[in-house]
Amino acid sequence: MNRNNSTVTRKERRRDRRRPMQLEVLLGGQEIQLTDLSAAGFGVAIDATDQRPYDFRVGQHLRLEFRPQGGEALSLAVEIVRSMGENGVVGGVFLDLTDEAYNAIEALLTGRFNRRR
Repeated sequence: MNRNNSTVTRKERRRDRRRPMQLEVLLGGQEIQLTDLSAAGFGVAIDATDQRPYDFRVGQHLRLEFRPQGGEALSLAVEIVRSMGENGVVGGVFLDLTDEAYNAIEALLTGRFNRRR
C-alpha cells in the first residue's frame, strides 16, 4: 500500500502470452512441476512440503528437461530470473534456443504438439 491507502499491483513483465501447464519436469536435476510456459520462459512450482529444499537463485544457469506426451525429450538451457514468491513459483527464461526447440515450445503453446507427431 502507498500513502493514499490504494493498492499497488505488480505489472506483468512478460511480453509473450503464457499458457498454464501441469507437467513433471527436471530443473537442474530436481523433479519439479511446470506451471506455465511461454515462448520466452517458464514457471515452476516449488513444493513447500518437500524434505529436500530447492535452492534456485536468480542468475543461476540450469537445464530444464522434459518429455511432452508422445514427443521427444527436450533439454533446454535456462536462467532463473524470478525467485520464489509467496505463491511458491520460480520463473526462468530460455537461453540459446535452437529452431527445433523453439518449434517444439510453440507447438506445445498452440496445442499442435500432438497433431504433428
